[in-house]
Amino acid sequence: DMVEAAPEMLPKTSRKSKPVLTFIPEQERAINHRYTLVLVSEQAAAFAAVATESEMAEAYSPKGSVGRQSEIEEKMVVFCPTGAVVAGQQELCRLRLHLCAGFSDALPLGRDVSAAASTIVALLFWRVPRGDKSAVEEVIRDWQMRMAEINHVPADFRPFTVICTFGADAGQADVIGDFAARQGARLEGQMAFGDSCVDAVMESLQSVAEAAITRQKLRKHRSDSDERILDERTASRSCAVL
Repeated sequence: DMVEAAPEMLPKTSRKSKPVLTFIPEQERAINHRYTLVLVSEQAAAFAAVATESEMAEAYSPKGSVGRQSEIEEKMVVFCPTGAVVAGQQELCRLRLHLCAGFSDALPLGRDVSAAASTIVALLFWRVPRGDKSAVEEVIRDWQMRMAEINHVPADFRPFTVICTFGADAGQADVIGDFAARQGARLEGQMAFGDSCVDAVMESLQSVAEAAITRQKLRKHRSDSDERILDERTASRSCAVL
């Protein structure tokens, strides 16, 4: 079924307190979620460097797993905790960072439902000077180009797309809000963080991962419900024929 249905807009979030890391876990943790996180920004490489070189990235990298050693050694992979607890430990989400920093960098879109379900596109407003009208307009132009790419893909193959803003002033926030309102169902979330520091960067990764997991679970629940209803209707028709 290729009919586009408008998903529920995930709530706009603001920065909230996160637990401070006080230890580096040595035992294995469950990694039940894996996503490709596309960072859309001229500052994508710097954003990725802040994330991959952070204390949190080091603390939550799985230890002692030979099978995952190649993943751990990849510079563009970050593990972050989610809200779920498995065997007394917070399960981890693996984010493979994909940079989309310039005109020549295309979004990794295709016609694979599984790939689309495991892809997140984050439109970043990060390290943009406050009060600079031309700077925010340039960011919006880039976002418009990326949303046009997404719009050309059938709804079933579109990635989970969100806006993440860091330290935007009131005027910039209004411009971003107007842009978001025009996107409709293609844009599924907007998250705001107070500044561009490493803590905000890591908080954004965790928030985006948790939102993607919630979206995936909701879609699975709807799919299971649709299948159950179809089975019930089929059984009812069979009984009527008999």
